[in-house]
Parts: sequence; C-alpha cells; structure tokens
Amino acid sequence: MKSISILTALVLVNFYCAIAQELSDIPHNKLRFTATAGFGQSTFDFNIPAPSKFTTAEFRLGLGIIKPISKFFELKSGISFGVKMKREAYNTQRAQGLIVMGPPFMDADLLASKRNHYFLEIPLLLQIHFNHPKLGLRSGINSRFWQPNNSDADLLTARPELGILVGTYYMLSSKLNIGLDYYYGVTKMDKSLYVIDSAPPFTFIMYNRSLQMTLDYRF
Repeated sequence: MKSISILTALVLVNFYCAIAQELSDIPHNKLRFTATAGFGQSTFDFNIPAPSKFTTAEFRLGLGIIKPISKFFELKSGISFGVKMKREAYNTQRAQGLIVMGPPFMDADLLASKRNHYFLEIPLLLQIHFNHPKLGLRSGINSRFWQPNNSDADLLTARPELGILVGTYYMLSSKLNIGLDYYYGVTKMDKSLYVIDSAPPFTFIMYNRSLQMTLDYRF
C-alpha cells in the first residue's frame, strides 16, 4: 500500500515537472467534452489471504470535460453513473446448508451477491498523449459515492470512497479512443475485529478494486 502510494506520487511529480517545462507552449484550445462508457470487473481485496476476490461485473456511463494545458498534457474530469452487479453467492441453498464461505468472508460473499450496488464517480486525471504511436497515459484520484438504499443497507450503502486510478489509452481517431483503467481503492470499506474459536483476535480490512475497458468519444 505505502509503496504503491509512493510510486503514484513519483509519477505525478514527473508529470508536473514536464508540464512546467512546457508552459511556454500551452495551446489556447477550448474545453473538450466527452461521452464515456466502461465495462469490466470489480473485486474485493483484503489484508489477509482470501479464498476468493468475489469478482462481479461492473459498468458505467458518463460525461467528461477535458482541458488541454500543454502540447502533450491535459486535465480530465467529469461524472459517471455506475453499477456493481451482483453475483451468485458461495453460500447458497444448493450447498444443502453447508457453509462454503466462513468467517470473516461471509459478509463479503453476501455483499457481492445480494443486490446490485449503484454509485456516482468523479475522477480528476492528468493525461499525457503522444502522436506516434497514438498512445496515452493517465493517472489521478477517483471519488466514488455509493448510493443510499434504505430498504437494504449494507457496507457500501451511502458510503464515500476515494481511490487511485491509473490507465492507458489508444486514439482510434481524433474523436474516439479505447482504454484500460485500474482502480485501486484506498478507503477501508470494512474494518472489523474478529475472534474465531481460540485463535488470537485479528483485524479484517476490505478494499475495492476494479479493472475497466473504456470508450471515450470527444465532441
């Protein structure tokens, strides 16, 4: 966790240093707007070895805004609406009452399987792009806001979340690009103290992760 945070900070520092060297070449381009679609998988990550990452499908649609700040750099933000789809539970009636997924992972199994979870997402990214090849890199912070659900509250209900997003993209044309983004959540979505049988007590921590294919269309 600490090493990843340091690495991300170094990448951002390098980006900003490069920007400082190019300030004299800043183009006076207008703001660009984008429509974004994403699809991929969402997982849970834990601070202890786990029998599963409880992988589910995840989709998002959104609108973005891009501000060029130099010949090769631009800032991107926007807002997306997403859904983390439910999956089949390990602990089902087909197991004939047998508990397949025991503590402390029973709650994670239930969380991933009992219903779909909806969220709003606001990223703030620094993008660098090249003309030849038409590749780009992006990195920044990503804020999520899990939607309320008064009829079926759980660990994700009405929760804010912060994470790091890193990715790459390829320009298929001047208006369309395809990308791959990895989201590394840093908010502890669950932090609980467990005591199982006669074993010493331990702290159980759960984070969100996701890997997404994206399509961006620039207006």
